[in-house]
Parts: sequence; structure tokens; C-alpha cells
Amino acid sequence: MQTSVNAKHKKMSSLPPGAEKIDHIGIAVKDLDAAEKTYTQLLGVPPYKRETVASQQVVTSFFKIGESKIELLSPTAPESPIAKFLENKRRRHTPLSVWRKRHCCQFG
Repeated sequence: MQTSVNAKHKKMSSLPPGAEKIDHIGIAVKDLDAAEKTYTQLLGVPPYKRETVASQQVVTSFFKIGESKIELLSPTAPESPIAKFLENKRRRHTPLSVWRKRHCCQFG
């Protein structure tokens, strides 16, 4: 019995029971301007919104990808939760592969 490529893809990309979609993925970054440039190049779309969340001492930037969003979070103070997260992580990169037209870009 042969399994179609679409059936395999559907099985691999299914969400957990009760989950309808991925709303957004948050990525902590040190330099928001540099990260926005990189993600704009990789994703082929500019961010649609940037906002400061003073209560969390963070500036966020959002990219819309289909029905989901990528949220970049950059600290505005060294004592912010995002700054502490970045400080405590040994691995400071996010592997991301994006298929675009005739080539595949990889960021990591």
C-alpha cells in the first residue's frame, strides 16, 4: 500500500487535540532592528506592528505568516524578564528554515 505525500504531510503537521492553530511564536532577540531586517529578508514580508510593553520592559515586533504570527521580543532594560532569559541561555540562535520560490534559506 502506497501512502500519498499529502497524507504524510497532514499527519506530520497536525496540532495537538483541542488546538485549532498556532496563534504566534515568540522569539527573544537582543537587537530588534537587526532581527527585523533578518526576518523581513527571510520571510519576504515586513513587520506589521511594533509596540512597547512597559509592564514587561520589552519592545515587540510582529510578522504575519498565513494565519500565524511571529513575535520578536527585545528587552528595554537589563532587569527585564526577556533580558534575563537571553542572559541565561547558552544557545542564542533560533533555527528557522524558510522555503522561498527556488531556494531554501536557513537562519540559525
